[in-house]
Amino acid sequence: PFRQGSIPLPVRMGYPVKGGVPPEKKGNLELIKIPNFLH
Repeated sequence: PFRQGSIPLPVRMGYPVKGGVPPEKKGNLELIKIPNFLH
């Protein structure tokens, strides 16, 4: 019941949630952990 589009994070940028994190998003690793943890 959790939609990635409803997460108030830069998910709309289209970073690979299922795999690696782009170097430019390394600073947002803690933010990416949130949707990954819920998924």
